[in-house]
Amino acid sequence: YLQLDHHLISSKMIVDTRPAQDILEDDAVLWQSFLGIEVKLKKNVFDPEKLVLMDLDENFTQGLGFVYVLPSSKNRALIEYTVFSKNRLFEQDLAPYLENALSKYLGENNFEVTHQEHGILPMGNKFIPDQRQESYLRAGLYAGAARPSSGYAFQRIQSWAQQCAESLVLQSKLKAQPEDKKLQQFMDALFLKVIRENQSIAAKIFHRLFQKCDTLSIIRFMSDQASLRECLNIMRSLPTLPFLKALPAFMFGMDSD
Repeated sequence: YLQLDHHLISSKMIVDTRPAQDILEDDAVLWQSFLGIEVKLKKNVFDPEKLVLMDLDENFTQGLGFVYVLPSSKNRALIEYTVFSKNRLFEQDLAPYLENALSKYLGENNFEVTHQEHGILPMGNKFIPDQRQESYLRAGLYAGAARPSSGYAFQRIQSWAQQCAESLVLQSKLKAQPEDKKLQQFMDALFLKVIRENQSIAAKIFHRLFQKCDTLSIIRFMSDQASLRECLNIMRSLPTLPFLKALPAFMFGMDSD
Protein backbone atom coordinates (compact mmCIF):
# COMPACT_ATOMS: atom_id res chain seq x y z
CA TYR A 1 0.00 0.00 0.00
CA LEU A 2 0.99 3.66 -0.43
CA GLN A 3 0.06 6.42 2.01
CA LEU A 4 -0.73 9.76 0.31
CA ASP A 5 -1.79 12.99 2.03
CA HIS A 6 -5.47 12.10 2.19
CA HIS A 7 -5.69 8.61 0.75
CA LEU A 8 -4.34 5.11 1.25
CA ILE A 9 -3.78 3.27 -2.03
CA SER A 10 -3.39 -0.50 -2.14
CA SER A 11 -2.29 -2.61 -5.07
CA LYS A 12 -0.46 -5.85 -5.78
CA MET A 13 2.33 -3.77 -7.34
CA ILE A 14 3.22 -0.08 -7.15
CA VAL A 15 5.56 1.96 -9.36
CA ASP A 16 6.31 5.18 -7.46
CA THR A 17 7.68 8.06 -9.57
CA ARG A 18 7.07 10.86 -7.07
CA PRO A 19 10.01 13.21 -6.39
CA ALA A 20 11.95 12.34 -3.27
CA GLN A 21 11.00 14.40 -0.23
CA ASP A 22 13.27 16.74 1.77
CA ILE A 23 16.00 16.92 -0.87
CA LEU A 24 19.14 18.67 0.39
CA GLU A 25 21.72 20.58 -1.64
CA ASP A 26 24.34 17.86 -1.05
CA ASP A 27 22.12 14.97 -2.12
CA ALA A 28 23.47 15.25 -5.68
CA VAL A 29 27.01 15.76 -6.93
CA LEU A 30 25.76 18.56 -9.18
CA TRP A 31 22.42 20.09 -10.05
CA GLN A 32 21.11 20.94 -13.48
CA SER A 33 19.01 24.09 -13.29
CA PHE A 34 17.30 25.46 -16.37
CA LEU A 35 14.97 28.24 -17.50
CA GLY A 36 13.56 28.38 -21.00
CA ILE A 37 10.81 29.87 -23.10
CA GLU A 38 9.20 28.86 -26.36
CA VAL A 39 9.01 31.90 -28.61
CA LYS A 40 6.94 32.68 -31.69
CA LEU A 41 8.02 35.44 -34.09
CA LYS A 42 6.44 37.10 -37.11
CA LYS A 43 9.71 36.78 -39.02
CA ASN A 44 11.44 33.56 -40.04
CA VAL A 45 14.75 33.55 -38.15
CA PHE A 46 15.32 29.85 -37.43
CA ASP A 47 16.34 26.84 -39.48
CA PRO A 48 14.19 23.91 -38.24
CA GLU A 49 16.85 21.49 -39.53
CA LYS A 50 19.52 22.92 -37.21
CA LEU A 51 19.73 23.19 -33.43
CA VAL A 52 22.20 24.75 -31.01
CA LEU A 53 23.23 21.97 -28.63
CA MET A 54 25.54 23.80 -26.20
CA ASP A 55 26.43 27.45 -26.68
CA LEU A 56 28.90 27.67 -23.79
CA ASP A 57 28.90 30.79 -21.62
CA GLU A 58 32.55 31.28 -20.67
CA ASN A 59 31.62 34.30 -18.54
CA PHE A 60 29.58 32.13 -16.17
CA THR A 61 31.87 31.04 -13.29
CA GLN A 62 29.44 29.37 -10.82
CA GLY A 63 29.56 26.13 -12.80
CA LEU A 64 28.84 25.35 -16.42
CA GLY A 65 26.39 27.69 -18.13
CA PHE A 66 25.16 27.20 -21.68
CA VAL A 67 22.29 27.94 -24.06
CA TYR A 68 20.51 25.52 -26.33
CA VAL A 69 18.11 26.47 -29.10
CA LEU A 70 15.60 23.94 -30.41
CA PRO A 71 13.61 25.26 -33.40
CA SER A 72 10.28 23.64 -34.24
CA SER A 73 9.68 25.82 -37.33
CA LYS A 74 11.19 28.85 -39.04
CA ASN A 75 9.55 31.21 -36.56
CA ARG A 76 9.23 29.11 -33.39
CA ALA A 77 11.88 27.74 -31.04
CA LEU A 78 12.63 26.78 -27.47
CA ILE A 79 15.51 28.88 -26.10
CA GLU A 80 16.86 27.67 -22.79
CA TYR A 81 19.65 28.64 -20.40
CA THR A 82 21.03 25.70 -18.43
CA VAL A 83 23.53 25.49 -15.58
CA PHE A 84 25.45 22.56 -14.07
CA SER A 85 26.55 23.66 -10.57
CA LYS A 86 26.90 22.66 -6.92
CA ASN A 87 23.90 24.78 -6.00
CA ARG A 88 20.34 24.78 -7.21
CA LEU A 89 19.44 27.91 -9.15
CA PHE A 90 15.92 29.27 -9.30
CA GLU A 91 13.97 31.21 -11.88
CA GLN A 92 15.10 34.62 -10.62
CA ASP A 93 18.73 33.47 -10.67
CA LEU A 94 18.60 32.34 -14.30
CA ALA A 95 16.40 35.09 -15.75
CA PRO A 96 19.24 37.59 -16.53
CA TYR A 97 21.21 34.91 -18.41
CA LEU A 98 18.16 33.87 -20.42
CA GLU A 99 17.53 37.51 -21.32
CA ASN A 100 21.08 37.74 -22.70
CA ALA A 101 20.46 34.60 -24.75
CA LEU A 102 17.23 36.00 -26.16
CA SER A 103 19.01 39.18 -27.15
CA LYS A 104 21.76 37.18 -28.87
CA TYR A 105 19.47 34.88 -30.86
CA LEU A 106 16.47 37.14 -31.51
CA GLY A 107 18.06 40.57 -31.74
CA GLU A 108 15.46 43.33 -31.99
CA ASN A 109 12.71 41.02 -33.27
CA ASN A 110 9.48 41.08 -31.31
CA PHE A 111 8.30 37.72 -30.04
CA GLU A 112 5.41 36.05 -28.26
CA VAL A 113 6.05 33.68 -25.37
CA THR A 114 3.95 30.54 -25.91
CA HIS A 115 5.41 28.43 -23.11
CA GLN A 116 7.85 28.79 -20.19
CA GLU A 117 9.59 26.12 -18.14
CA HIS A 118 11.94 25.95 -15.18
CA GLY A 119 13.37 22.89 -13.51
CA ILE A 120 16.08 21.56 -11.23
CA LEU A 121 17.39 18.02 -11.80
CA PRO A 122 19.91 15.97 -9.78
CA MET A 123 23.10 14.92 -11.55
CA GLY A 124 24.80 12.04 -9.78
CA ASN A 125 22.29 11.10 -7.08
CA LYS A 126 24.04 10.11 -3.87
CA PHE A 127 21.11 8.03 -2.58
CA ILE A 128 19.62 5.63 -5.14
CA PRO A 129 16.86 3.64 -3.39
CA ASP A 130 17.11 -0.10 -2.77
CA GLN A 131 15.10 -1.94 -5.43
CA ARG A 132 14.91 -5.44 -3.95
CA GLN A 133 11.19 -5.29 -3.09
CA GLU A 134 9.06 -7.36 -5.45
CA SER A 135 5.83 -5.37 -5.17
CA TYR A 136 7.11 -1.78 -4.82
CA LEU A 137 9.41 0.05 -7.21
CA ARG A 138 10.85 3.55 -7.10
CA ALA A 139 11.30 4.95 -10.62
CA GLY A 140 12.16 8.21 -12.33
CA LEU A 141 14.80 10.87 -11.73
CA TYR A 142 15.42 10.02 -8.09
CA ALA A 143 15.85 6.33 -8.87
CA GLY A 144 18.76 6.77 -11.25
CA ALA A 145 16.84 7.36 -14.48
CA ALA A 146 18.81 10.45 -15.52
CA ARG A 147 22.28 10.12 -17.03
CA PRO A 148 24.54 11.62 -14.32
CA SER A 149 26.90 13.51 -16.64
CA SER A 150 24.27 15.04 -18.92
CA GLY A 151 20.91 14.89 -17.14
CA TYR A 152 19.43 13.15 -20.21
CA ALA A 153 16.49 11.08 -19.03
CA PHE A 154 13.66 10.88 -21.57
CA GLN A 155 15.00 8.05 -23.75
CA ARG A 156 16.31 6.15 -20.72
CA ILE A 157 12.90 6.32 -19.03
CA GLN A 158 11.12 5.27 -22.23
CA SER A 159 13.44 2.26 -22.59
CA TRP A 160 12.97 1.27 -18.93
CA ALA A 161 9.17 1.65 -19.19
CA GLN A 162 9.11 -0.71 -22.18
CA GLN A 163 11.22 -3.29 -20.33
CA CYS A 164 9.13 -2.99 -17.16
CA ALA A 165 5.86 -3.37 -19.10
CA GLU A 166 7.17 -6.49 -20.86
CA SER A 167 8.32 -7.94 -17.54
CA LEU A 168 4.88 -7.35 -16.02
CA VAL A 169 3.10 -8.99 -18.96
CA LEU A 170 5.42 -11.97 -19.33
CA GLN A 171 6.61 -12.61 -15.75
CA SER A 172 4.28 -10.56 -13.50
CA LYS A 173 7.37 -8.82 -12.09
CA LEU A 174 8.50 -5.22 -11.81
CA LYS A 175 11.81 -4.34 -13.43
CA ALA A 176 14.02 -1.60 -12.02
CA GLN A 177 15.99 0.96 -14.04
CA PRO A 178 19.02 -0.97 -15.40
CA GLU A 179 22.42 -0.06 -14.00
CA ASP A 180 24.83 1.72 -16.30
CA LYS A 181 27.91 -0.15 -17.50
CA LYS A 182 30.91 0.06 -15.17
CA LEU A 183 33.02 2.13 -17.57
CA GLN A 184 30.17 4.59 -18.04
CA GLN A 185 29.64 4.83 -14.27
CA PHE A 186 33.34 5.52 -13.77
CA MET A 187 33.51 8.17 -16.51
CA ASP A 188 30.35 9.95 -15.33
CA ALA A 189 31.37 9.99 -11.66
CA LEU A 190 34.88 11.27 -12.38
CA PHE A 191 33.57 13.85 -14.84
CA LEU A 192 31.06 15.22 -12.30
CA LYS A 193 33.75 15.41 -9.63
CA VAL A 194 36.06 17.37 -11.92
CA ILE A 195 33.31 19.81 -12.92
CA ARG A 196 32.29 20.25 -9.27
CA GLU A 197 35.87 21.03 -8.21
CA ASN A 198 36.69 23.22 -11.23
CA GLN A 199 33.53 25.25 -11.71
CA SER A 200 35.35 28.35 -12.95
CA ILE A 201 36.87 26.44 -15.89
CA ALA A 202 33.95 24.11 -16.62
CA ALA A 203 33.15 25.90 -19.90
CA LYS A 204 36.77 25.56 -21.04
CA ILE A 205 36.66 21.82 -20.33
CA PHE A 206 33.57 21.42 -22.51
CA HIS A 207 34.98 23.73 -25.16
CA ARG A 208 38.06 21.52 -25.43
CA LEU A 209 35.86 18.42 -25.54
CA PHE A 210 33.93 19.76 -28.55
CA GLN A 211 37.16 20.91 -30.21
CA LYS A 212 38.97 17.60 -29.86
CA CYS A 213 36.14 15.11 -30.28
CA ASP A 214 33.53 14.49 -32.97
CA THR A 215 30.20 16.10 -32.02
CA LEU A 216 28.14 13.04 -32.99
CA SER A 217 30.32 10.88 -30.73
CA ILE A 218 29.65 13.27 -27.84
CA ILE A 219 25.91 13.13 -28.50
CA ARG A 220 26.02 9.32 -28.61
CA PHE A 221 28.01 9.27 -25.36
CA MET A 222 25.50 11.54 -23.62
CA SER A 223 22.68 9.33 -24.93
CA ASP A 224 24.22 5.99 -23.77
CA GLN A 225 24.99 4.90 -27.33
CA ALA A 226 28.77 5.42 -27.57
CA SER A 227 31.09 2.60 -28.58
CA LEU A 228 34.16 1.71 -26.53
CA ARG A 229 36.36 3.50 -29.07
CA GLU A 230 34.23 6.65 -28.78
CA CYS A 231 34.43 6.51 -24.98
CA LEU A 232 38.21 6.26 -25.15
CA ASN A 233 38.39 9.13 -27.66
CA ILE A 234 36.33 11.28 -25.31
CA MET A 235 38.65 10.45 -22.41
CA ARG A 236 41.69 11.41 -24.51
CA SER A 237 40.11 14.69 -25.58
CA LEU A 238 39.65 16.02 -22.03
CA PRO A 239 42.30 18.21 -20.32
CA THR A 240 44.68 15.93 -18.46
CA LEU A 241 45.65 17.89 -15.34
CA PRO A 242 42.21 18.44 -13.68
CA PHE A 243 41.34 14.75 -14.15
CA LEU A 244 44.68 13.49 -12.86
CA LYS A 245 44.36 15.72 -9.78
CA ALA A 246 40.85 14.40 -9.07
CA LEU A 247 41.67 10.75 -9.71
CA PRO A 248 43.43 9.75 -6.41
CA ALA A 249 40.67 11.12 -4.18
CA PHE A 250 38.05 9.63 -6.51
CA MET A 251 39.66 6.19 -6.51
CA PHE A 252 40.07 6.06 -2.73
CA GLY A 253 36.63 7.42 -1.92
CA MET A 254 37.77 10.73 -0.47
CA ASP A 255 35.87 13.98 -0.95
CA SER A 256 37.63 17.32 -1.00
CA ASP A 257 34.45 19.22 -0.06
